[in-house]
Amino acid sequence: MEVRAFQDLIRDIYFQRDQRRGGDKTFLWFLEEVGELTRAYRREESEKIGGEMADVVAWLASVANLLDIDLESELKKKYPKVCPLCFSSPCHCPFRRLHILEIPFFKPPEVIFIEPKIVAHLMEYGLAYVLFKILRTCTDAF
Repeated sequence: MEVRAFQDLIRDIYFQRDQRRGGDKTFLWFLEEVGELTRAYRREESEKIGGEMADVVAWLASVANLLDIDLESELKKKYPKVCPLCFSSPCHCPFRRLHILEIPFFKPPEVIFIEPKIVAHLMEYGLAYVLFKILRTCTDAF
């Protein structure tokens, strides 16, 4: 199924309900699904991960419908068959990890060093992206 066809399917099934719920609450449902996917991934619940991914994409389509955004055309603009950063296929961007010196779990971290480049990523991609990268780095360390 093409992205546009899937978005249309979600619009046909859920648009009236999403409209009544409103954009803010629909976006919160999307974030809830991202949280469920994160939990399944972190717990290595492989039998749940695919379904949670499907939920995330479906709720993203609902949010896009409410905002009148065509996901397929946005994807094609952002990813024109090459990496949007290095403009290569396959990507030739240098692999970089976030530099977190100490991330103690279950208490506030005493030392966190984030490179200035990461601050630029935060401004460009938003908090969710940076938090994902930090969490990914933390789980890689264990």
